[in-house]
Amino acid sequence: DDDDVDENADSKNPISFVQKQIEKQNANLDALSISVSRLGDMSLNISHEISSQNRLLSDLDSDIENVSSKTDSLLKKTREIIKKTGGMKDWCIILILFSVLCVLILL
Repeated sequence: DDDDVDENADSKNPISFVQKQIEKQNANLDALSISVSRLGDMSLNISHEISSQNRLLSDLDSDIENVSSKTDSLLKKTREIIKKTGGMKDWCIILILFSVLCVLILL
């Protein structure tokens, strides 16, 4: 019923109708502006978080490369020691003798 009254009043005064429409549009634009502003803030926060995560990943990658390099070096030194001490054959014999010793001690 109020819409009918508004339509009758607006049809008599088109300027009033246009002003009401402009006010509604302004209110909608204000709400849209607030939403866009919130989205902008959220996107900045996401950008900062992504930058922070990228730095952490970069640090982790550097640490992994460092550990990998140290592991490779240790493996190389271990192989050299095994070669100098007679190879894997001697280590296997030592391991078997140690196992026999453990069994004898337990008996």
